[in-house]
Amino acid sequence: MKKLLCLLPLLLLVSCLDATYVTQTFEFEGNRWPTTDAKTFKVNLEKDMEHATIKLVFSHVFEPQYASVPLSGTLTLPSGKTEAINLTLQLKDPQGAPLSDCAGDVCDLTAVIKEGVNLEKGVYEFTVHNDFNGPYLPNVLALSFTIDSSNHP
Repeated sequence: MKKLLCLLPLLLLVSCLDATYVTQTFEFEGNRWPTTDAKTFKVNLEKDMEHATIKLVFSHVFEPQYASVPLSGTLTLPSGKTEAINLTLQLKDPQGAPLSDCAGDVCDLTAVIKEGVNLEKGVYEFTVHNDFNGPYLPNVLALSFTIDSSNHP
């Protein structure tokens, strides 16, 4: 009985953790993301999701030679409604310290696109492109799209 009582808080903690429902990743050849190359993530949710968080994970090399990355795109809902998404990924704080999580020379920066939203089942499409001033964004490794929810089975 004592063992069961000790495990109960652990089970409660684990049951409250967010679960990543879907992840899609694009990797960039030569660590370059051409400004003309829009990336489209398409997700089919089979069930409604409550309190979902939609995130974009930007993977780059350590010290990528820029402090921010301007992005723009669209989020298309199952209803066909389209929402414009504009965000600037800040890779460094005002003092110049990196904001990304780094392990060696590989760094990941997570940006929240939408948080605490209820998503109805259906197909979602997120298209994003970089608005970097130049023919390509250098030193980028990958771009991932995730949907997390604490209430998804």
